[in-house]
Amino acid sequence: MSVASLWDDEPRWLRIVADPRIFAIACAWLFILTVAGTWAQRDVGLYLAQERYFTAWFLWFGQTPLLPGGRLTLSITGLNLLAVLFTRRSARSPGLFILHAGTLALLAGCMLGGALRQEGSLALAEGESGDEMRSWRHHELAILVDGPEHDRLVRVGEGLLHQGGTIAQAELPLTLTVVDHQANCRPRLGGGLDPLLPEKEVERNAPGVVLRLPDGSQVAVCENGPVVELAPGVRAGVRRMGTAMPFTTELVHFTRENHPGTGMARRFSSEVLVHEAGSSRRVIISMNRPLRIGPWTLYQSSYIEAPDGSMTSVLSVVRDRFSLSPYVASSIMLLGLLLHIVLRMRRPGVA
Repeated sequence: MSVASLWDDEPRWLRIVADPRIFAIACAWLFILTVAGTWAQRDVGLYLAQERYFTAWFLWFGQTPLLPGGRLTLSITGLNLLAVLFTRRSARSPGLFILHAGTLALLAGCMLGGALRQEGSLALAEGESGDEMRSWRHHELAILVDGPEHDRLVRVGEGLLHQGGTIAQAELPLTLTVVDHQANCRPRLGGGLDPLLPEKEVERNAPGVVLRLPDGSQVAVCENGPVVELAPGVRAGVRRMGTAMPFTTELVHFTRENHPGTGMARRFSSEVLVHEAGSSRRVIISMNRPLRIGPWTLYQSSYIEAPDGSMTSVLSVVRDRFSLSPYVASSIMLLGLLLHIVLRMRRPGVA
């Protein structure tokens, strides 16, 4: 029986949405996007290439969206796979049904993981400990208010730091108005900010903001600048947004080995104490040996050497609650493929 005859009683819209040619065209377009995004990365950097090609709904040419971006293409692919699950073709082949379901699970896990994934860093000198990840990309305005018993930290996210925005919270003794916001800048002598071109590596950008105080005066706060006093007992600074981790990492010792006769690092690693739920354990984090704690993964990414020779270990931190989804989905796909092969071999006349 032909595939066409199996679809005779199915709705026309289902046959259109489940057309296998949609999947083939989408895969070809994803390949083109991958090549174009990889090529563009040389000029605009990794983050902007991802934003323009892979996580965008459309490819923009000026102010006009002309072509589907990676997110829209993956969404169309997922809709196509979902429709295939309800066709009679899948119902007559359990192996193909499981194979398509596994592919759909892989796609859904990757899209959800990419949308909810958090990335940042944790920099520690020997003897220091930390329980907060600092974002690579996102920043916040941190305002410290002195109190009679304890100080209060007010964190203002990037969403409120647009020009003309107002910062008024119950914890703040004054109302602030955003006069200017720059994604990358440096403090100007005498006050203000000097805007800079965006860096290819987004983590190198140093944002800043100009605030108007209630008395009409203005102050400039920049990540690369000093902490600024807004009022007696009220100080502000721009920093990378922090995310609390459910454990504390303490750096015991940092080790670096150089290539013989050179000052280039051959390998480096961090010996850390991980304090979690009232217990501690000693772990080595090296370049090819990350530390995994639930959805959190700590990688040894780099280090900072101070003029006095002291070393600071820089750990990349990733929180991915869907990190196991590729393994689960691949197992489902393998099961479906094996089942399809076995059922095909058991049919009469099939060798």
